[in-house]
Amino acid sequence: MKSNRSAAEILGIVLGVVAIGLVVTALVYLLGARPFHRMRGDWWPRFEGHWSGSWESEEATEEVSQRVQRLSVTNVSGPVRVEGWDRDTIQVHYVKQARGRQALEDFRVEIQTDGDSLKVRPVYQAGLRFGPVSFDIKVPSSLKEIKVHSVSGRIEVAGLAADVDQELETVSGSIQSERSGNLRAKSTSGAIDFSFAGEKLYAKSVSGRISGKIRGLARGGAVEVETVSGSVDLAAFAGLDAELRLQSVSGSISCGFPLQITEKRRNRLGGRIGAGTVPLSAKTVSGSISIAPLD
Repeated sequence: MKSNRSAAEILGIVLGVVAIGLVVTALVYLLGARPFHRMRGDWWPRFEGHWSGSWESEEATEEVSQRVQRLSVTNVSGPVRVEGWDRDTIQVHYVKQARGRQALEDFRVEIQTDGDSLKVRPVYQAGLRFGPVSFDIKVPSSLKEIKVHSVSGRIEVAGLAADVDQELETVSGSIQSERSGNLRAKSTSGAIDFSFAGEKLYAKSVSGRISGKIRGLARGGAVEVETVSGSVDLAAFAGLDAELRLQSVSGSISCGFPLQITEKRRNRLGGRIGAGTVPLSAKTVSGSISIAPLD
């Protein structure tokens, strides 16, 4: 028993180190290190020369009157917040920073409509120094889909209708979704918090806890929650009907629902809640797992 726990803890530490290595690699890539220079796309920032000059910043707000159904935000460094409001327009507020006034002027934020989609991203010309951007975006609460991809920075989504599909990914930073339909959330190094009422839920963190509320789960759906180093805490609506699979290498497992147990070991718990029509799995290497009814 002791040797198994020791091995589990060692595995958790090793995987945690791997997670840190992935973050460092991403930041090296972000800073334009020479071994990665061939991998850059036409929008990726390059860093030839030395950093010089003082930090300059510029703040701006742009309104998009065209009605869109989908929002896509790509960012390199800086927080992204998307919030629903009671207007039909979209407001993009951002603060960008760069070393020196000229670099700040050459580095721009692109806000572009494409059919029923709005795309927002920073654009860095070849040879320009990198600069972070923070985004605060107001959107109609009934938007159908939101995608946010970031390298370094937290992601927050709030004030949307309960059926808005969301895809939220960051390498280094936390993710928080106040309410969503289908949800896909991934962070290499950071916690994930969510409230979900859709059909498909996928939440994964390498180094960070995952906590969330499952307020609804449609038939034909699926829930998959996974972290390497961190706990998993789920609260679900009283009528949950799921085939449960919980697994923790080093940590406790608990279920607050009446459960028809099909598997029970030190590090595994499986069974049916209700008729067991929807698969629900939660895994962690180092941390506890719990699922309980919503208050």
